[in-house]
Amino acid sequence: MKNAIAGMGRKSPAAMLLVLTWMLMLAQAAAPSQNQESSVTTVVKSSVDRVVLVVVSRAQGGELGQGSGFIVSPDGIILTNYHVIEGASSAVVKLSNGAIFDVQGTLGVDDQGDLALLKVAGKNLPPIALGDSDSVSVGDRLIAIGSPLGLESTVADGIVSAIREESSGRKWIQTTVPASPGNSGGPLISMQGEAIGVVTFKASGGENLNFAVPINYAKELIASAGPLTSLGATQGFRAASKPTGAEAPIQPPARGHFGISQFYVVHIHAEGKTCHGEMSLGNGRIKFSSDNAKHSFDVPLADIKEVAKIYPWSDTLRIRLRHGRTYEFEVTDRLGYRQGADPLLDAILSAMGK
Repeated sequence: MKNAIAGMGRKSPAAMLLVLTWMLMLAQAAAPSQNQESSVTTVVKSSVDRVVLVVVSRAQGGELGQGSGFIVSPDGIILTNYHVIEGASSAVVKLSNGAIFDVQGTLGVDDQGDLALLKVAGKNLPPIALGDSDSVSVGDRLIAIGSPLGLESTVADGIVSAIREESSGRKWIQTTVPASPGNSGGPLISMQGEAIGVVTFKASGGENLNFAVPINYAKELIASAGPLTSLGATQGFRAASKPTGAEAPIQPPARGHFGISQFYVVHIHAEGKTCHGEMSLGNGRIKFSSDNAKHSFDVPLADIKEVAKIYPWSDTLRIRLRHGRTYEFEVTDRLGYRQGADPLLDAILSAMGK
């Protein structure tokens, strides 16, 4: 050690200045990760009180499901996903401090964009700042706060994976931020502490394929907010349209290595829980025979109000019946391997003459 010190002592002032400059550069290079960690903490601390738990109930009084939302106005306007409140007759919103508010109704919905504005009787609530989703870039770091599986104020982070655009021009933010049932409706937050998206869904069959509605669509909904409407009167999803053609065969074509003679499906319900069964079409009826009798049905095709994939690239099919029940299905083969939903969608629409 003495030799090293002595050696340093023999260096010229210029050499010593070079060494000190190099050491300073190393210290500065290490600083960003420390600052980044503290900024995540700062964003979470400033945002968590602006995120809420949404609990929805059916007309009979039983809980229908849970989701997330966030405050966008001090006078009690909450933004969430439409599918969080779909089919609900009542709802409550719970703040991070434990305060609970009854939802008075909706001020607007965008069923195709999966957005809803709720109104509660709150005052001086802390709204989150809304950013500009058009300025988001692939690789940007993001934070999500929500209530996955009812675990309130859960924080997760990731990056923007891609910006996806449908043929219609509608965009979606794809992100690696983890999402689970209950995260839907929560904010996707930038490192500037601004909401730049609404966490909406995850693609099945892959990992970290999560999607959010860009916040600029929500801004349009907020700007066009209308009069208060009760939850039960909220409009539902519209069906996909298909050209009218000849009646298609009831049975789907064989697919996969094993092939199938019926539509084997998994019904997704109650915050991500599932039941398995078989779906068939014939004699003007649609039948779902499930291992859970509560979720089985056998009704005329005329009772189908809407049928469509929940998103263009999704393999989950939503069927809504006229009496108000909504079902979501994934198609499998007889061994449970997931298949595409298009053959089932085509068969139903053809059987309905659409």
